[in-house]
Amino acid sequence: MAREMRVVPLQIVKEVTEKTLDGDTVEYIVRGRDESSTMAISAVEGEVFETADKARKALVERATVSVHRLVDKAVENAKLWFAQVSSDGELPKAKLQKAAKKQPIENVQPVLQDEVDESHDFVSQHNASPGSQLVKMADGTFARVKLDPSLVG
Repeated sequence: MAREMRVVPLQIVKEVTEKTLDGDTVEYIVRGRDESSTMAISAVEGEVFETADKARKALVERATVSVHRLVDKAVENAKLWFAQVSSDGELPKAKLQKAAKKQPIENVQPVLQDEVDESHDFVSQHNASPGSQLVKMADGTFARVKLDPSLVG
């Protein structure tokens, strides 16, 4: 089971120094929100930071590394999945434009003016503009579009 990531403030309530033949050791006793419960800092599960700023800096650095890994993996996948992907993961504009010109326009029928019911809201509200074409979509709706002449067969 995954543990919840969180930052918990602790207060040092006691410093215990032990002098032995092997040398001195220092242990800190801390408490959290519950004033009656204390524990040795060495028993705290997780990482202990001396200040909030140090905790913030460490967490931001870790998050940044994670984000970089995610994006780098996406760029790697793009290079595997798509041809000619640049190092930043972007397809060249020329290739995109070329691909767009090769895409057939399907399920769109030009509409002759006498086929259109003039009472139709769209037609009456949207007068033709130079270079535009009224088309009937596959679902029966009308749309007025401007197409690049090279895309119209």
